[in-house]
Amino acid sequence: MKKETYCLHREEIIDKCEGCLKIFFQEGLFKFSSSRYCNAYLYPASKWRFDRKCPMATHLEKGTDEKKKINPLKQSKRSMEEMK
Repeated sequence: MKKETYCLHREEIIDKCEGCLKIFFQEGLFKFSSSRYCNAYLYPASKWRFDRKCPMATHLEKGTDEKKKINPLKQSKRSMEEMK
């Protein structure tokens, strides 16, 4: 399958996709026209809907700042073990 026919059914990337490493450029019919597409998804705008982040985005940090909740009973046992 040629890349020209492969891109016909894809949508262009949106502003939130800027900086991702999964973007590729496709030359248009005219010399001055070129389009940018996502290599992972056909419709990249759907991955950013409802304030979600794209799971394949390489330009975003994937760390979580939240601490895991620990059962209070386990937490008290751990603190008792540390005191010994």
